[in-house]
Amino acid sequence: TLTARVTLTAATIDGLADMARSPDIERVTEGLATAPVQVICFGGTSASFLHGPGWDRSLRDRMATAAHGIPVTTTSHASVRALRAFDVQRIVFVGPYLDEVTEQGRRFFESSGFKVLNAVGLGLDHDRTISRVPPEEVYHLARRSDHPVAEAIFISCTALLAVMPA
Repeated sequence: TLTARVTLTAATIDGLADMARSPDIERVTEGLATAPVQVICFGGTSASFLHGPGWDRSLRDRMATAAHGIPVTTTSHASVRALRAFDVQRIVFVGPYLDEVTEQGRRFFESSGFKVLNAVGLGLDHDRTISRVPPEEVYHLARRSDHPVAEAIFISCTALLAVMPA
């Protein structure tokens, strides 16, 4: 597994848009494409869902050009594909985000064909704060946000520690 980082100043609408528009997307993708990798994934869920499926597609198109034939994806696109693979139609969306970012997540998944029954965020706006949320808090957020007819709870954000360390 190889990683590279694209700068995120704040997990706000403006900060996430700046991240997704950054020429670092192409630079990092091109750098990763020089390694023997089978796929390149942009791991910024909120930055990729920020302005809907077209925004995500544009991000993937930019990456594809820089990847020189290596398949690319984003966490938002991969998540939609995974939910569809399990024939999920009704979801709950939870994440660490500010309300306005959480709402953008809701809109992305609704525009992608899902019924979003609930969308709840923790109100956080910085990667370092998000990455310090204990897994137990993520678990409790998901439990209290669940909906009786939801088929899945989508826990958003690649900076969020959602699995207990062994």
